[in-house]
Amino acid sequence: MEKQRSVGVMVFAYLDIIGGILGILAFIAGSKIIMLGAPLLIIIGIGLLKLKEWARKLEILLTILGYFFTWVMFFMISEDLLVSLRCMFQFKQTFSLLAVIVTVWFFTRPKVKNQFK
Repeated sequence: MEKQRSVGVMVFAYLDIIGGILGILAFIAGSKIIMLGAPLLIIIGIGLLKLKEWARKLEILLTILGYFFTWVMFFMISEDLLVSLRCMFQFKQTFSLLAVIVTVWFFTRPKVKNQFK
C-alpha cells in the first residue's frame, strides 16, 4: 500500500521546490545570494514529496537555522544604514518567526510524522 501525503506536506514540498528554483534563477540573473541553499531546497522538496524522514528533519533544521542566520546578518549590518531599514527588517523577522513556529509545529505533529515512516 502506498503512503498517503497530506496536503500540508505537499504545500511545504512545492514551496521548497519553487523557492529553490527562484533562488537558482536569481543567482543566474546576477543576484549575490548564497547559491548553496537553493539546490538544497529542491532536494528537500523532492524528499518531502517522497515522504523521506531525512527530508522532514532537514526541513525543520534548515527552517530554524535560516531564521537565526537572518538575525546574524541583521547584527552584521553597519550602523550607517537607515533606521527604517532596520524597522522593516524587524517586521520581516516577526513573520519569519511565525513561519518557523508553523513549520516546526506542523512537521512534529504525530499525524504528519507517521506519514514519513
